[in-house]
Amino acid sequence: MQGFRLPGEAQKIDRLMEKFAERYCKDNPGVFASVDVAYVLSYSVIMLNTAMHNDLVEEKMTRKEFVEMNVATMAQVRTSLLPLCHTPVQRVLISK
Repeated sequence: MQGFRLPGEAQKIDRLMEKFAERYCKDNPGVFASVDVAYVLSYSVIMLNTAMHNDLVEEKMTRKEFVEMNVATMAQVRTSLLPLCHTPVQRVLISK
């Protein structure tokens, strides 16, 4: 997926992420409490990726900050999943 690029329009990204969350929950039952939780976490990962790779963002989000931000809003997500979302995004940044 290194060549995948999201469309620039927020409405298109929203529709794409809704369909992604629906399909992910269908293919992976029980991981998330609902499609909405999968959608919010997916969108959060996109925001994390953007922040970590955008040169205009001076202070990069730490793993602890990412987990705390998401746990506060999504109590239905298994906490053990959240650090796993941050690490791949961080590795890509370090490998550049």
